[in-house]
Amino acid sequence: NTSLKKEEYIKLKKISKHYKVDFFSTPFDPDSIKLLESIKVSHYKIASCDLNNFILLNLISKTGKPVILSTGMANVQEIEKSFNFLKRKKIKTFLLHCIALYPTDSNKVSLGFIDTLKSIAGWKVGFSDHTKGIDAAVFAVCKGAKIIEKHFTIDNKLPGADNKLSLNAKDMRKFVDKIRSEINSE
Repeated sequence: NTSLKKEEYIKLKKISKHYKVDFFSTPFDPDSIKLLESIKVSHYKIASCDLNNFILLNLISKTGKPVILSTGMANVQEIEKSFNFLKRKKIKTFLLHCIALYPTDSNKVSLGFIDTLKSIAGWKVGFSDHTKGIDAAVFAVCKGAKIIEKHFTIDNKLPGADNKLSLNAKDMRKFVDKIRSEINSE
């Protein structure tokens, strides 16, 4: 189940505010957008499966909020079409390089595609990391990724594929520190 109740969203937003972290979410339908607007999210993430869902993109564009557009499973023409659609609507849009495999083997990450996304979106690119460990995301930052999506878990031994590739609190701290040191060394 990937759905949360409104009260749970509100609680997460309060926790995010306490820790000075922007709270946002991925809507999959008009009701989700209404819910997220009611709690005043700062921006939206669009899942790869909805990259070309122009009904959803149009509804989100009406909020005027920035969008992080995940590009897994899409070709360059599809990415350009969606990016340009949002650009015409004057929506600040970031493109997120994503390989839709859980987990993604390091030899399939294709970080060179970040350069392709930069040719479409300029500096507004990122990387959705589904690999085990932290190396791919660190290399993505070196390639110019400004946003990194890395999944988090409270316990890597919990059931489900996502928990095995996610970072626990200790590893997330190492991950953030490593990326910050890469940024500061540039």
